[in-house]
Amino acid sequence: MNNIFSSDNFKFSFTTAYALILAGLISAGPSGAAGMDSINIYGYFDLGYNITTGNRYSKSGPNSPNLKNGAFDQRHLNILTDIMVSPNVALRTHVEFEHGIHPSADSASVVMEYGFGEYTYSDTLKIRGGKMLSPYGIYSEIHDATPAYLAVSPPETFYRAEFKGGHMVVPKWSTGLAILGELSLFSSRHDVDYVIYVGNGESRFTTNESEQDDNPNKSLGARLQFISAGEVLVFGVSGFMGDRALSLEEMRVPHIAMTSHLSLTWKGANLTGEFGRSQMGSVTEITWYVQASVRVGRVTPYARVQVIDPNDTTPDDFWTVMLGGVNIRVTDAMFVKMEWDENQRGKRNTDIISGESRNFGEFRAAVTLMF
Repeated sequence: MNNIFSSDNFKFSFTTAYALILAGLISAGPSGAAGMDSINIYGYFDLGYNITTGNRYSKSGPNSPNLKNGAFDQRHLNILTDIMVSPNVALRTHVEFEHGIHPSADSASVVMEYGFGEYTYSDTLKIRGGKMLSPYGIYSEIHDATPAYLAVSPPETFYRAEFKGGHMVVPKWSTGLAILGELSLFSSRHDVDYVIYVGNGESRFTTNESEQDDNPNKSLGARLQFISAGEVLVFGVSGFMGDRALSLEEMRVPHIAMTSHLSLTWKGANLTGEFGRSQMGSVTEITWYVQASVRVGRVTPYARVQVIDPNDTTPDDFWTVMLGGVNIRVTDAMFVKMEWDENQRGKRNTDIISGESRNFGEFRAAVTLMF
């Protein structure tokens, strides 16, 4: 007899269960806990294509798929649901179906990106509890929302540093409690928003951070952001501190990170940059990027330089990406993106594997939809 609790069956069971829960909530009607008028369902989808000029293996070596082959990727089908339990209480969920779920897939997954309850006392004070995307920088809470940003992906040396020879600048998720809100300045012309959160922190790979913690220290994070009238100027700083459990021998490795971000927008032109410094134990990681764009009608060309130094005491371990591309807004809900990335890597970057090109070019394209 097949094991109904196998990982493959679980993927489909999770999908089916999620659909049934939503259907039940919607059909509950006025007499149920949540009627149709109290539920908002939305999301996004994207189809991508990547091809590299040199050998670039997707995982761990020449036996893994080579990105030089070129491949389509059904990357995201994400469903977000906001349920208003009462005028001041909401349940917010985000479920991601990544890389096209099927039984034999080794990288496809169903992930609850976030699921939390939120109580609103006022615009200046809200309280959240549950699994959250850790708030820091510009893209952390919208890193998979591809219609929300220009390029094919957010700056990967900053938001996916663990795939560029480094470690996560700030953990992707936090399970715990947060307080947040917005303050108006100068007759409501400018805003300041803040978020402070405490969570389980980073546990070993074998531990579910949304359920248990490997060590007694909890993580603490915060972001403070100034937004001028019309979002002409956005400036913010973020911080994180906690102990990471790497193994049974290393259960309390200190992790401290600080980042800053700046965005200037004027008449369709935008200049955005972020800088991050993240220390994991004795390793200090530095990463930054600068991006410029100009919107002309429905077409927005952009260019970006992004750099990571995974360990500031190790020479020649950098990864630099210089890219240029165009974002075309076909409709208000559909975008086409195309870009060329030039990747340059130091000989000591730990992401480089045997038989792989140290430097390579990459063509990326994506069609994204929001609904």
